[in-house]
Amino acid sequence: MDIDVTAILVTLTVFGSIVAIIKAVGDHRVKMRYLEKGPNDLPSKPIDLNFGNGLGTSLKWGLVCLFVGLALFIMEMMPRYFEDEAILGGMFIAAGVALLLYYAVADKRKKQGQQI
Repeated sequence: MDIDVTAILVTLTVFGSIVAIIKAVGDHRVKMRYLEKGPNDLPSKPIDLNFGNGLGTSLKWGLVCLFVGLALFIMEMMPRYFEDEAILGGMFIAAGVALLLYYAVADKRKKQGQQI
């Protein structure tokens, strides 16, 4: 089965260009509406640009990477026990366990009143 790389690249380029144009037009329309309404109609609360950049996000993705890496390492060390499909499934299971562990830690910290 031969894969035509040129056709794939052309397809990705065309669809990527369409998405970029739609996003640019949409952003321009939003900016024009803000300019038309004036500063009095802007939201009263400033937008938090640091959302998702705290310790909780680092903890979550650190746990996910650690658990997926451990699952991959363990399954690669015992190749006769695991097929390729099982390795991929094990990585997804490990990521799910890591997210559940993060939820437990974040919930505990939230109940204690600590910052996540």
